[in-house]
Amino acid sequence: MARAIAPDEILRIVDEEDLLQEPPVYGRVAVRGPIALVWWGLRIYVLLMAVLVAVGFAHGLH
Repeated sequence: MARAIAPDEILRIVDEEDLLQEPPVYGRVAVRGPIALVWWGLRIYVLLMAVLVAVGFAHGLH
C-alpha cells in the first residue's frame, strides 16, 4: 500500500525541483528540405486512407 505524502514533503520537492517557474516559450521551427517532402507525403497518405475508409464504409452500407 502506498504511503501518504505529507504536505511539507510536497513543498520541499516543489522547492527543490523549482516547479513553480514559468515554462520556457518555444516557437515553431520551419520544416524544410526532405523532411518537408516526407511531411507532405504523410498528409497525402492520411487523406488517401480516409478516402479508402469512407469508400469501404459506403460499400458496406448496401
